[in-house]
Amino acid sequence: MSGLAHPLPGLPIDVRRGTFGMWLFITTEASLFVMLFFAYFYLSRNVPLWPPDTPPKLVMPLVMLVVLLASSAVLLWGERALQAGRQATARVSLAITVVLGVLFLLIQASEYAEKWSRLRPSTNAYGSILVGKKFGRDGRLNTFGNLGIAILTAPTALFSQNDVLTYGAAGIFRLNRQFSIAGEVNGRANTRPGDGPLGTESQSEARLGMQVRASGLRFDFAGIKGLTRFTHDTGFTIGMTYDTPSIFAPAK
Repeated sequence: MSGLAHPLPGLPIDVRRGTFGMWLFITTEASLFVMLFFAYFYLSRNVPLWPPDTPPKLVMPLVMLVVLLASSAVLLWGERALQAGRQATARVSLAITVVLGVLFLLIQASEYAEKWSRLRPSTNAYGSILVGKKFGRDGRLNTFGNLGIAILTAPTALFSQNDVLTYGAAGIFRLNRQFSIAGEVNGRANTRPGDGPLGTESQSEARLGMQVRASGLRFDFAGIKGLTRFTHDTGFTIGMTYDTPSIFAPAK
């Protein structure tokens, strides 16, 4: 515990950057809750009966709120104890915080289990796994890949959906500081026999092009080739990107 009170060699603690990051995190979380409440009250003004099913259950969320606030208070108590040199008290507070965190996760797991017994995946739901790997000297070859599943609404069929597999593979090979070669293949695969409902059929395309850096800008251009009969035959894309300077320099 004594090592926590001193910066690691070569890694100075930047309190200003850490404080900014925490405020940014809190702001995003608060914005999420504000939008959820706004959506709830907005929907209630556009239907004749609200709530349409049953009112939300507040007992478990309130219990989790109490546990969360208690763990934050105990952790703050431990931080003050550590700053005062009371390491034994800091260890106890840290252990209590961990126990409260595990309790919070158990309560949340039970709540999710109860909801999952009634709810099932619906349309317009997506999920994917992303991977990346660099190869060669100085990471000259940068590769990416993704694999996932999507539940799509069939736009031309009432109350119909289709489950499709989503995939993608891409790579960028840096020739020098100015020029790079980039290519990718991405798309979705219908899981139903035949073509599937119109609007959810298999689609895929391949792109091959270059990235050029000049005058502080990055220019991208590539040719496009459709790989299925439901995808456009050929095409061309071009773009321009400006990389802003770093707001905070990494600690060295």
